[in-house]
Amino acid sequence: FYSGDSADSKDFEWFCDYEDIRPFFHEFAQPVLDASSSRPPKMLVAGCGNSHLTCDLYDDLCADSMAVEIWNVDYAEAAITRARATAGRRKLRHVVADLRALPEETFREKSFDVVVDKGTMDALFCAGPSSVQRFTAELRRVLRPGGMVLLMSGVATGEEILEIFRNWTTVLDGSPYITEEGEASINLRSRLFVFLRPRDDDDT
Repeated sequence: FYSGDSADSKDFEWFCDYEDIRPFFHEFAQPVLDASSSRPPKMLVAGCGNSHLTCDLYDDLCADSMAVEIWNVDYAEAAITRARATAGRRKLRHVVADLRALPEETFREKSFDVVVDKGTMDALFCAGPSSVQRFTAELRRVLRPGGMVLLMSGVATGEEILEIFRNWTTVLDGSPYITEEGEASINLRSRLFVFLRPRDDDDT
């Protein structure tokens, strides 16, 4: 799927590209990265596939310095091989891993500030509720308290997403949203959700 010369092996963006996401990323995720006690702060892109998203994030955030440590993660080795080739000289981390069972020696507890998910949760919904629950538990494990999940979904219902994240702090619930600059989330061709990992003493 990710190798060869077929149409499927070319760069492909679920829903939208980074230029559409950028105003929402800067409004919601950038302040979380700026507030991180880690230097550089860490961001995980869940299920990178053959998207150009991490390269665009790097070009936006790290043009002048290594402002953010960005991790490409996918279960498919061919996807990571392609992502590494696409990244070129960009200083990105590339890891083959199952997002439902991330290796603890590599993905330490409370070590990431932001997770970006553009369609991966949808794929796991198609795999069944157990996959979704395990993925969400891993997000909670690797995110620091107050860390953020920025998630775009076009398959699961809003109610399903909100139920999965019912013990998180909901910032955006998938309803249409317009930034102060007039950028509308409907242009993402998906529903936009933003969740914060609760502080440990808020866990239920």
